[in-house]
Amino acid sequence: MGYFGRSWELGKTSWRVLRKDKELLWLPVLGGVAALIIAGIVFGLIALTDDDPSTGWDDFEVSGGAVWLVILGAIVSEIAVYFFQGALVHGARERLTGGDPTVASAIRGAWKRIGAIAPWAIVALVVGLIINSIQAAARDRAGIFGAIMGSLLDLAWRALTFLVMPVIIAEGTGAFGAIGRSKNLLRRTWGENLVAQAGLSIVGFILMLPGLL
Repeated sequence: MGYFGRSWELGKTSWRVLRKDKELLWLPVLGGVAALIIAGIVFGLIALTDDDPSTGWDDFEVSGGAVWLVILGAIVSEIAVYFFQGALVHGARERLTGGDPTVASAIRGAWKRIGAIAPWAIVALVVGLIINSIQAAARDRAGIFGAIMGSLLDLAWRALTFLVMPVIIAEGTGAFGAIGRSKNLLRRTWGENLVAQAGLSIVGFILMLPGLL
């Protein structure tokens, strides 16, 4: 069976999981809600530090403390999003191994891996910011060619780390070890990996789980 044939089979497996456990789709929603709540708290705290709220945001001067609040908020938000992604992966894996997952059991499973999920979320955040900066600079200097090269760099990083979360959940590997493991798995399943990356959806995490079972 070719790369696209195997990707199709993995895709059908993913949809079977989602049909049986539609409640798992609430997990990425919860991650987004958590991130929004954290962002609201951060901006609320920043607003409280404004010496003269009547001046509005146009005249607001960001203090050093506000910068640190934004950084902390970004980190915590990223961890929240990745945590619920990990919960989704755990729930899908539980179903694929014969279990009957619930939102609660998926969250409990992800919590057991929080020691690896949190560092991975921070690494992903930092690398993502670096790649975005490179993409912006490449577009400014080389136009459409630079934009293409920047997109290829982003795709390469996503492909390299595509299996990091499933590895963390399934094997209990630390963040950096999971990156290496994901790279090794990429060499074996690069066709499916790249096809899945074309979608860039949360379901993509489930797509590759059978390769870890």
